[in-house]
Amino acid sequence: MKQKKFTLIELLVVVAIIGVLASLMLPVLGEARKKAQSAVCKSNLKQMSTAAFMYAEDNDNYAPQSGGGGWPYRMRSYIDRKSKSSAYQCPNGVPLQQNYWSTSYGLNYVLSKEETWNPILPSLASNHASETMFFMDAFSSELLMVTYRMQDEEVFHPDAQTRIARHLSKANVAYIDGHVSPLNSASLLKIGTSTLKQIFFTP
Repeated sequence: MKQKKFTLIELLVVVAIIGVLASLMLPVLGEARKKAQSAVCKSNLKQMSTAAFMYAEDNDNYAPQSGGGGWPYRMRSYIDRKSKSSAYQCPNGVPLQQNYWSTSYGLNYVLSKEETWNPILPSLASNHASETMFFMDAFSSELLMVTYRMQDEEVFHPDAQTRIARHLSKANVAYIDGHVSPLNSASLLKIGTSTLKQIFFTP
């Protein structure tokens, strides 16, 4: 029996079908990759907050402070930052410098003693711990997350690695009750312009 060969037209049709299927799959694969990156970020924040809770246990229930080299330097004994998979680096964040004060995540400025913003230092004790931020995706690589950064320019910054909402228009947040969850961009902007920021930033 004579074996049937594919014609040029049939081959072109097959190639076209493969091209269409690839074009349909690429956005799906891209979104799956972004979701995986967000999951790594959440894991980083979980490690970060766990290490900060360990620090607090040794320091009268206070968060690591911003002075003296920055809070990452103060946490050097509680979390490793030397490995290539350092928890300080968000997969979608700006590349970090190899030093103790470079990080993709910002500490809640209210929890960090800074004479200008916060001369009276609060502890981690709170009656709304599940609503008060501990760490979150920072603007660029700033060490502290402050209220005035919750604005359009920072939340939707043109540079995807610099913006706060860098995970499918969401930012990942670790709270002082220990849980980590995302906040969409609308919620971030609402916190920046409403009375919700009092609960979000103050224990």
